[in-house]
Amino acid sequence: MTSQRPDPGLIEQYTQGECHIFAAASVIRHGGSFLAAFDSDKVHWEADEDTIYEVLHVFAVHDTPTGQVIRDVYGDRFAPSLEQIREELSDEHALWAGDIYLEEMTAAELLALIGDPEGFLGAALQAEAGYAIMDHDDRPLVEVTERDLDDAMNLAQVRAAPGSRPAPDLETSQDYETTSTGPGL
Repeated sequence: MTSQRPDPGLIEQYTQGECHIFAAASVIRHGGSFLAAFDSDKVHWEADEDTIYEVLHVFAVHDTPTGQVIRDVYGDRFAPSLEQIREELSDEHALWAGDIYLEEMTAAELLALIGDPEGFLGAALQAEAGYAIMDHDDRPLVEVTERDLDDAMNLAQVRAAPGSRPAPDLETSQDYETTSTGPGL
C-alpha cells in the first residue's frame, strides 16, 4: 500500500464542501458508485412531502477483486459495515450516529443533488441527472467546474488504484506529512 496522505488543506477542501468532487473524480477514473451520508436531523430543502436532508459527506464506492472499497480523501476502507461508516462520521461531525442516514447512489442519483446547470459533471460521469425536485441553486452540493474536476482527477489519492491507499487513521489525520499531488506524479 502507498503511504501517501493528503495535506491538511486537501482534508479541509474535500471534507468541507467538495467531497462529492473527490468522489466523482475517483468514480470517473476507476468506475463505481457513491455512498452519501445525510444528517436526518437537519433539513436542507422541503416542499410538500419531499424532504432533502443536509449532506454530511460523499464517498466513492469501488468494487475490486478483493472486495468493496469505500474511498474519500482520508483513505480506502475495505468492506466496512454501514455502522462503521456511521461511527466514523459521528466522531468527525459530533453527531449521534442514529441521525446519520446512508444511501448508496448511482451517478444519476447523485447528480440530482448537485448544481450542474450546464451538464458538465453529468457528461464527465456519463450520466443524466435523475429526477430533481430542486432548482440547481437549491441543491445541497455545490456546482462542479471543469477546473474543480481536473484538480481532483490529478490528485495522487484519486489516481491510486482502489484499495491501494491505507485506511484512514482519523485520530492522527492532522499529524501526517504532506504529499505532492501535482500532475504527472
